[in-house]
Amino acid sequence: MSKKVLLILADGFRPDALTACSHPFAARLYELGSYCLNALTVYPSVTLPCHMSLFHSVSPDRHGILTNTYVPQARPVNGLCEQLCAAGKTCAFFYDWEELRDLSRPSSLAYSYFVSGSAYTYQKADRMIAKEALRYIGEEAPDFAFVYLGLTDHAGHESGWMTEESVTRQESWNGMNQPSTGGCSMRKVITYGTYDLLHVGHINLLRRAKALGDYLLVVLSTDEFNAVKHKTAYHSYEDRKLILEAIRYVDEVIPEYNWEQKISDVVNNQIDVFVMGDDWEGQFDFLKEYCEVVYLPRTEGISTTKIKNDLHLGKTEHE
Repeated sequence: MSKKVLLILADGFRPDALTACSHPFAARLYELGSYCLNALTVYPSVTLPCHMSLFHSVSPDRHGILTNTYVPQARPVNGLCEQLCAAGKTCAFFYDWEELRDLSRPSSLAYSYFVSGSAYTYQKADRMIAKEALRYIGEEAPDFAFVYLGLTDHAGHESGWMTEESVTRQESWNGMNQPSTGGCSMRKVITYGTYDLLHVGHINLLRRAKALGDYLLVVLSTDEFNAVKHKTAYHSYEDRKLILEAIRYVDEVIPEYNWEQKISDVVNNQIDVFVMGDDWEGQFDFLKEYCEVVYLPRTEGISTTKIKNDLHLGKTEHE
């Protein structure tokens, strides 16, 4: 095994769903990876039996796992991780469905990272899994990495596979954007703002910003920094962050503490494109030394200021 292998598994994501949801990263995955759009699963087509067969190369009637409850094998079969470990290779697991812990035996993994999708929500857990996988794979370069993302399966169980709601949830699957692409760099975009009283102008800017790359990082003004700018947000920083993280175009949200952090944000996060509304045009051109700078047109007729004034919530600076 002279090459590194990254296995990304989106549970419950049928091949026709990948086409139907028109996710912007799908075509890039086809280009960068290996794929088959007409493969058949094993019976019973249940998550744990299917994964046991995938990792052990035998059917369920051989490994004995027929439900999502693991039982010790009567005649144990060495799985992929055991074989790689015996050959002196390193394996890493990243997953948000706990039952997958039994896919490997003790001591066969070099690294394991689990986040409970049921505790954090699968949308957030997928994002956390992808972020940690990026960090670890980039720093440690394991020989084999397994990244399991459970949002698509959870959406299918909730609303039915290939229903309109399920496909919409799959379109918002942020996990697809994030896992490492085997040495091919991801185009990362950054933008800043307060994002209070979210409106269509905010959504338009985030959508256009995300279209400029693969990964969108939003730097959100803290309540303390807003006070320095003589601004008062209706929602707290924690609430505004939670709202932004629920938007399908946003991959990550971090705090903005001061005006001066932009250069370090761009450098430390390996940003390719800096984006702001065109009412800031020219004011961040000093960042062109570090990345591309783009000023996007604002949506006419709407702003947080206008909403607050219309609702008599007090006068604020334009944002």
